[in-house]
Formats: sequence, C-alpha cells, structure tokens
Amino acid sequence: MKLNPRKCKEMVIDPLEYNTTVLRPIIIGNTIIEKVKKYKLLGVILTDDLKWKEHTAYIYEKACKRLYSLRVLRKAGVEVKNMLKVYLAIIRAILEYAVPVWQAIPEYLSQKIESVQTRALKIIKPGEESYEELLRLFNVEKLQSRREKLCRQYMGKIKSPNHQLNTLIPQQDDRKHEYNLRNDNNRNFYLLNNRPYCRTKLCGDFFTFKYINIHRHFYLIF
Repeated sequence: MKLNPRKCKEMVIDPLEYNTTVLRPIIIGNTIIEKVKKYKLLGVILTDDLKWKEHTAYIYEKACKRLYSLRVLRKAGVEVKNMLKVYLAIIRAILEYAVPVWQAIPEYLSQKIESVQTRALKIIKPGEESYEELLRLFNVEKLQSRREKLCRQYMGKIKSPNHQLNTLIPQQDDRKHEYNLRNDNNRNFYLLNNRPYCRTKLCGDFFTFKYINIHRHFYLIF
C-alpha cells in the first residue's frame, strides 16, 4: 500500500503534563505529515487527550440542526407517529453512531446528549407532559439506556467465534500462586493478548465496551 501524504495526519497522545521531548516530524517522500490535536476518523472525532468532549459537541450540534425538520413537519400538520419515525431515523441515529467507541462519557456529556431527545419529543408533542411521561407515551427509551443496550448487543456479536474481533475478547486471569497478596480477595484481572489490560481512567475512557460478561461490569480497552 502506498500512503498518500495529503491524507495522512500525525497525532501524539501523551498523558504527561510536562514533557520536553521533541519528536522528529514524520516524512513520507518529501512531504512532512501535518501534526494535529484532533481528527475525525470514520465519523468519530478523536483527540489527543483521549476524551470525548469534542465528539459529543459535534454530534450534539449536528442533531440540533435537524430538529428544525420536526418543527416544519409539525407546522405542516404531519401526524405525531410519523414525526416520531422521522426523529428516530434522522436524529437519534446521529446520537447513537459508533456508540461502542465513545459510550464511557461523563454524566454532564450524557445529559447534554439526552437534552436533544427531550427537545425533540416536546416539539413532536407540545404540552405540559414531563420528559418521563413523553418517554412512556411514545414508548421510547432514554438515550443512556439505549447506548448501554447497543453496546451489549455489539459485544454479543463479538462473542461469536466467527466474528473478526472475537480473539480480542479478554479472558479472566485465573492463574494460581502461592503468595498472600494484599488485594488477592478482590482480583479482577483480565488478560488481553495474554497481558493484563490497562485499568487507568485515562485508558478506560477510550474505546470502551461494557457488559462483555453479563455477570460482571468492566471496561475492555482496544
């Protein structure tokens, strides 16, 4: 494969607060590859701090712009059930794109995304009903619950032996030893490629999947 320098970007992920290391630029042919702090890859915005604030802001703004279509449909007298279908097809789909990648977001970002659905349902049916009442009326789940369900379904597919990512599923480390360790009673080690996976919060917020084991919740780092 021959790389196209114009389509290549360099992103340095460095968790150190103070780092004086100067890295040499990457050069392909006679072209120096541009160094970036964020980059959109397959519709997902990645940043060098491994956080999802930029991506959630992107999908929030994109989804909010499409709320205008619901207002136009309401003024045109479209039935509520058809307006709901439009919301599910062209607005909620944006808020759930590539969910297994960025599901582990802080509560304030989750609430920000949830506010889009709140606004959408109130546009579809204006009135005094609360958000919870509208959810029951339209038989719609909260986006947080939806994201967890989608992640669970995706991980269920990966568990299939024929899935391309099946070999990446970690196995619990049941190796025995003769030493008395301080945290031995609370062992929660999982092996990924025969190595314990990283459990720091920085890594835990990046490329995570939940519910790989139905009886245990933890994060899998890819």
